Amino acid sequence: MSGRLDLGCETLRLPDDPDQALIMPTTEADSPSATALALLANWAQDLGAVRCPIAHRTRRRD
Repeated sequence: MSGRLDLGCETLRLPDDPDQALIMPTTEADSPSATALALLANWAQDLGAVRCPIAHRTRRRD
């Protein structure tokens, strides 16, 4: 569909809650991977909201 993607990642953590992190895929600007990732994002947007099952999980804090 998009071919090989060469991705890095950026991890952002809150100082007050280091157990939670936002992890974002990254690509080199103007690379084939950036073009393919943009294509996939547009395709997903055209399909409507995409649910990520991990994002909807909750855990209890004791």
